[in-house]
Amino acid sequence: MTFRFIGTFSEVGRGAERVAFRRFGEEVEFDPAKALELVRGGLPIIPGETFDLVGFTEDELKRLRRGRSAALMPDPARPEASSELALKLQELDEFFVQHRQISAADKILPSADITGFEITYVGESELAGQRAEDI
Repeated sequence: MTFRFIGTFSEVGRGAERVAFRRFGEEVEFDPAKALELVRGGLPIIPGETFDLVGFTEDELKRLRRGRSAALMPDPARPEASSELALKLQELDEFFVQHRQISAADKILPSADITGFEITYVGESELAGQRAEDI
C-alpha cells in the first residue's frame, strides 16, 4: 500500500532495512501492518489516497520540501497562496490525527472511508466491537 511522508526528516529501521525520509510528500510502499507499527512509533505517514484528497499542487509540494515554515512565508506575487496552503496543511494535519487514532486502535480493517481505514476496537474494553466513528 502506498503511504506519503508528511514530515521534514525521519529515518526508520537499521542496516539494509533502513529507510530515510527527506522530502515532504515522499511516497513509500509499506504493508499496512508495518505502516501501523511505524505510525505507532511516531513516523508521520498517511495513506497515499488520503494525501491526494488534500490536492497539493506541484508548486506547493516544492515549497513544502523546504519545510513548513519556509513554505508558509508570504509570496508577494500571490499573497493568497500562503493562506490556501495553510488550509491544506490544516486539513492534512486533521487526517494525520485520524490516522494516529487508527494506530491506537487494536485492529484495522481496509475500508473505503476517507482515512483509508476503518477502526474497530477489540478486546475486553467497553469499546469492544464498536466502530470509532460510532463512539
